[in-house]
Amino acid sequence: VATGTALTTGLGDGAPAGNSTLGVFALGDNATTTNIYTYSSNAVATGTALTTGLGDGAAAGNSTLGVFALGGTTTTTNIYTYSSNAVATGTVFTSGLVYGAAASNGTTGVNV
Repeated sequence: VATGTALTTGLGDGAPAGNSTLGVFALGDNATTTNIYTYSSNAVATGTALTTGLGDGAAAGNSTLGVFALGGTTTTTNIYTYSSNAVATGTVFTSGLVYGAAASNGTTGVNV
């Protein structure tokens, strides 16, 4: 185990998603900040901001995108497209997600 490159700020109640080349970290604490971690170069860069701050949320992803359930009382989800670093509002949940969990089989992601 080796120390990796530090994120731009601490990860508090955040959520990660990624594919085989990079990880996207939504940094949490109700912030909209994301970091992109490129595995091959051990490099960190600021990513595209989420539409709403993530607090106690969850994330799942496949090879092309990550789905971030933003948590708290919000029902909002965000879709993060890895190749373009684009963020878009996703499907709205029927109720807020507090301390949720997420899973993906590489094709479909589930946030609960």
